[in-house]
Amino acid sequence: MILIYSNTGEWGGVDVLIARLAKYLSDRNRAFRILEPAGSRLRTQLPEKFFVDFCQVDGIAQQVTHVLFPSLAKLRDPNVPWHSLAHAYALAWIVHPNDVFRGFFPFSGRAMDLAGYKAVPVLRALFRSHAKTFDAVFKSLVGKRALVTMDGATERSLRYFVPTLADRPPIVPIPAEVSDAVSALEPRQALVVGYLGRMDSMKWTAIEPFIRTQLAALNSKRPVRLVLVAEGNKVPALKRLCRHHRIECTVRGFMPNDEARHWIASNTHVAVAMGTSALDMAGAGHPCVILDPAAGIFTGPQTKFRYVHETSDCTLGEFRDFPGYVTGRHSLGDCLEPQALQAARVMGRQYVAATHSPVACFIALEGALSRSSATMQEIGTLVLRLMASMHKVKKQPLVRAVAGASWQ
Repeated sequence: MILIYSNTGEWGGVDVLIARLAKYLSDRNRAFRILEPAGSRLRTQLPEKFFVDFCQVDGIAQQVTHVLFPSLAKLRDPNVPWHSLAHAYALAWIVHPNDVFRGFFPFSGRAMDLAGYKAVPVLRALFRSHAKTFDAVFKSLVGKRALVTMDGATERSLRYFVPTLADRPPIVPIPAEVSDAVSALEPRQALVVGYLGRMDSMKWTAIEPFIRTQLAALNSKRPVRLVLVAEGNKVPALKRLCRHHRIECTVRGFMPNDEARHWIASNTHVAVAMGTSALDMAGAGHPCVILDPAAGIFTGPQTKFRYVHETSDCTLGEFRDFPGYVTGRHSLGDCLEPQALQAARVMGRQYVAATHSPVACFIALEGALSRSSATMQEIGTLVLRLMASMHKVKKQPLVRAVAGASWQ
């Protein structure tokens, strides 16, 4: 039996991924369960028989042969039942370029929020002992084939954070479904741009400069409307920003994934997104421009853009301040030319079908899971060692005095 460790918070791309994996496994009569507490949105989207709560893990532990962490960040969860599942083999999927460093290096959150990727070598130099432990843990995970990455940007970030890493973990692309193409919105004077996804701090680093520079400039020449299927703590700020630039803005809250992409495709000329949302829009035959976020607050806005089908290494959004950042190909104006929009409708859908087919992606994921030689006991030991090292660094009197209470 495969146990999928979820314990999700807010709804996002990982939840969509888990729901699609559950469908794939169920259709093929694979034995699996999703470890997810009651009351989450994910549990409303799938049959109850797919789930177990933490209090039920011991009852199925002997049946579990493999554990999948659909996000590396889940390894930090203090609720992971390492002991009960000690015998099972495990695999973690890195589905966010910064999870490796921000999750497992002290003070990296606040430092990267300020200085972006420039903070990485500074922190590694300041905390050399932890850097050695950090490198050893991730080299061990990669050596035991217990890690896979979602795209080229994530794989390059891993090697940047762990410069001593010699081996490259395999890429298992994010799956997306191709749906029936939706009729495009009829051309008219106003340009209607859609956005699908969360509206949290990370996404804000992509959408805020896009509105402030690109959409504001377009709105001075022709009316621009922005419609969003989004929820998150940055929604109020987004509405204020649109009012400031006199951009009409409509925000719909949560919608099931199929309904959300159909609604966006039916009500906009073009979509902007990143990650799973970008794939879903392109898979619906709707032109979708990828937005790139930033780690540091002093990063300049995105000026070059790409459609989903123009990406490489399955990359679905790359941090603009990453030293190996691969810029887009076109100005936004060029992306919005009628012939470019029409080409994106066809080529985006073809790209998703060829590169992100759920069946192909999940076959690759199952293969990676079966090849992992790391047990839950081994991974748990590595994670606890890494977290103990972080705790030790933060407890040093000089470090606490310099860092101050605001550093997390």
